[in-house]
Amino acid sequence: MKFKSIIILFGIILLSASIFGQSKNEKKFQKAIDALESTEFIKELRSSKKKVESAVLDFKLQEEYFEKEDVDRVKACYQETIDGYDKILENMKNKLMDKKRRESIVNDPDDYTELMQFRLEKIMEIHRENCIPMIEEITGVEAVGFGIEDIKFIIGLVSDIVNALQGNGKSFDKMGEEYLEDNFIVGLRISNWEDL
Repeated sequence: MKFKSIIILFGIILLSASIFGQSKNEKKFQKAIDALESTEFIKELRSSKKKVESAVLDFKLQEEYFEKEDVDRVKACYQETIDGYDKILENMKNKLMDKKRRESIVNDPDDYTELMQFRLEKIMEIHRENCIPMIEEITGVEAVGFGIEDIKFIIGLVSDIVNALQGNGKSFDKMGEEYLEDNFIVGLRISNWEDL
């Protein structure tokens, strides 16, 4: 009986230490994520995500009035936007999780900034030049999207990511990919058509 009590007490102590250690690490992880979240770049990325979703949601709410082929065209264009955006987010996640790649961003921010700018510009232009005109053509109503100035503004903020990484790199070393996905990346993803 005494032996069982000792084992149970030892188990409780180990469990408590594990929870405390995890909580301490999670605070460090959250601090690193908060540093990214507080950048103007991420704030504007979220704003762009909402504009993309909003334009398509307005269309989707009226889809019963349009030809199935037209709805399918808008869905396909929207999916292309999602796919391109997801590639950007996956690339960002991979770079944050890989110490060498993360260090290369900090050591050569111009290279990362140029690459990110190119990718963002490409996907935003696909949406602005393909999806928005398509929606406007089908509905006969001007759709809300982002313009060239929005794109230039967001692209100009890419360097914010570099600044947020400085001083927080070690937290990403210990952070799991799933934690980063669940607590940061998932909130940046554009909603699927079905989830709008």
